Amino acid sequence: MAFAIAGCGGGGGGGSDGGSSSPAVNQAPTDISLSNSAITENSTAGSFIGTILATDSDSDNITYSFGGGVDDNNFTLDENNL
Repeated sequence: MAFAIAGCGGGGGGGSDGGSSSPAVNQAPTDISLSNSAITENSTAGSFIGTILATDSDSDNITYSFGGGVDDNNFTLDENNL
């Protein structure tokens, strides 16, 4: 089984500090993890696996999506629940 979870922080701000016209750089979320480290074999479809956790230093909302793994279609995301 192979799938990847990607986290994406939104926004990143912008604007000016009075002397700079460069937009703020949006930092990627860090410490992405899954609350559960094991999946019960032969779990029924739709079983809750775990909660995806991440930290965003920009305090942006984090959205999650599958990253193109061969088993992506075997899982669903509901906000940060897998």
